[in-house]
Amino acid sequence: MKGKAYKDRIAEELTRRVNPTHFVTLSLIQSRSIASGKAEAWAKGDDVIYQAAYDGFVRSLSKRSVSPRVWKRHKPILPSYGSIEGDGSNTLHHLHLAISKPSCWTEFEWENALRLTALGNPWIKSGSYAVNIEKLPDSAAKFRAGRYILKGGADRLCLTGTFQGAATSH
Repeated sequence: MKGKAYKDRIAEELTRRVNPTHFVTLSLIQSRSIASGKAEAWAKGDDVIYQAAYDGFVRSLSKRSVSPRVWKRHKPILPSYGSIEGDGSNTLHHLHLAISKPSCWTEFEWENALRLTALGNPWIKSGSYAVNIEKLPDSAAKFRAGRYILKGGADRLCLTGTFQGAATSH
């Protein structure tokens, strides 16, 4: 099974397991200065760095979603999936992710946490266009988000969380 039908099945399964409530786009820094003592060098972003940025973002967001005691003991990671998009020349690198809002947060608290978490990640841009958040109101929107994340194929797919289908709450 190849092509559209294959991507549809993957999108359906990811949507079923994660049950995302939001589709988030994070604009990434293409390269940045790395200072080490007296030396300074420039690091150019690549898929390995952007995967680590994705993992760090979801981990930091997950840490915010539970009490310090729960985090210290269990380290529950919010289920999510996403993809790295862009080639660095014609299209700047960015991340798309589908993630579930923990039930303990209001919509305002969740969006605030997403923006604050992005600010703390050195590979995610800051500014008014750095984070775009869309609510996924129904199963059709969730499926469309999954298909969009998979539009470039599964090569740059990012996965985190327990994949048990439920968002973490405290």
